[in-house]
Amino acid sequence: MDEVLQYVWDSAEMRMHGDGVAAPDIRALKTSIKSWDEWLTAWAELAEENEATADEALSAGASITAGEDYWQAAMCWHYGQFLWFHRPEERREAQERKVMMYRKSSDLLSPPAERVDIAFEGTQIPAYLRLPDLQGPSPCVILIGGLESTKEESYLFENACLRRGLATMAFDGPGQGEYFFQRPLVGDFERYTSAVADYLEQRPEIDRAKLAIVGRSLGGYYAVRSCVFDQRYKACVAFGALFDLRHFDDLHPLVQSGFRYITGILDEDEAVATLKRLVDLEEVAPRLETPLYLLHGALDRLIPVSQAQRLASLATRSEKKVVIEPNGKHCAHNIYHRVRRPMIDWVVARLSN
Repeated sequence: MDEVLQYVWDSAEMRMHGDGVAAPDIRALKTSIKSWDEWLTAWAELAEENEATADEALSAGASITAGEDYWQAAMCWHYGQFLWFHRPEERREAQERKVMMYRKSSDLLSPPAERVDIAFEGTQIPAYLRLPDLQGPSPCVILIGGLESTKEESYLFENACLRRGLATMAFDGPGQGEYFFQRPLVGDFERYTSAVADYLEQRPEIDRAKLAIVGRSLGGYYAVRSCVFDQRYKACVAFGALFDLRHFDDLHPLVQSGFRYITGILDEDEAVATLKRLVDLEEVAPRLETPLYLLHGALDRLIPVSQAQRLASLATRSEKKVVIEPNGKHCAHNIYHRVRRPMIDWVVARLSN
């Protein structure tokens, strides 16, 4: 197995499990993929198998199965384009296939995922709203992905929220998922989160006084910024939280490529300078007043644990619960079954007050 392929499996295999890729499929892919060059093709073949199965189920009237199989196809396209920054046209095609498969699944899921496109400054912010099966307005969690996590990847996390009576709103912001093609990385991501919150406040199914934000990795950085610049949110969760990119040169080359890619800037030096300037909580963290749940893995090689500790030390005005998992890797994905439910329970408790 080549070095790049080994890195991707080491860093992402447990994340794939946690976000819903079937364990037998992962096992088969690990056996069949011999080099990084084969990665996207292998995932694409699996995606198409899932799509064909979904088509058959839908024809037979098994709509729930069809919805879940289309979602599996979306996940395969997602991981097919995962870290595939060196071939941007192939990445974009896989991204578009992912979006298409999830859109086919959305109305068939239980509860369904309502596609929402929020008009904002000449663009359309793409999002999915899911509502719990409850009477009356529901509290709602806004979900923010990271460098390589998008709205389609949060389905299982959403289900855990929905079972606890929380609505969910997952969206792609600047530099993320399908919205990257409308708008690359910006320094004021919080304005896009606020546009999502503005939309939610107009929905009668949502309790506008009970909004929370959950962000992972780069999304944790965005979550903190969103809560500093908009006081509507009652809880903030950052897991695998990014504080800044001063350690950019220490990142794996694939990850460096990803960060440069989301800037939309072709000159590498200019892209890195932009990243280091725009991604930094030094002046922002001390202003956070929203209750904060901060989860980090002590063994995180992507974002050093010192970044989480720095955030915790500066957020002196915020009520905090800081969880540093001694055996956790990035976002504690390798122990997702232990850490995600307590995070959601904490949000439920904060929104119940």
